[in-house]
Amino acid sequence: MINIIKNDDALMCEAETHTEHIEFKDTDLFSKVSSFEDLKNNQDSFYILKHSNICPISKKAYDRVVDALKNTYFKDILVYLIVVQDQRDISNQVAQHYNITHESPQLLKIKQGKVIEAQNHLDILK
Repeated sequence: MINIIKNDDALMCEAETHTEHIEFKDTDLFSKVSSFEDLKNNQDSFYILKHSNICPISKKAYDRVVDALKNTYFKDILVYLIVVQDQRDISNQVAQHYNITHESPQLLKIKQGKVIEAQNHLDILK
């Protein structure tokens, strides 16, 4: 069972004792992150999508990004995918290195090593 809670004006998902994993399709549209160095060493413009595989809000945001990536206009955009349950250490390093508060889901636009835009929760590609 997943509870959607409102905390400090931000929607969040709180997993109870039984976590329900949500199926995410089209993961091949995203670049894989094997270490934080993959991100830190990239000085080009790119995006990072941090998401939870148990949160319906994250699923909706993920679907919005997938829809955008399937659009011809966005085809050449590099988006790294971080699943927070599987890559918590990388997610934490991103928050610390780029000096941002961790949110999930979260879409970050990075340019020349700096976050120039951050979208969280249902504001992602609204």
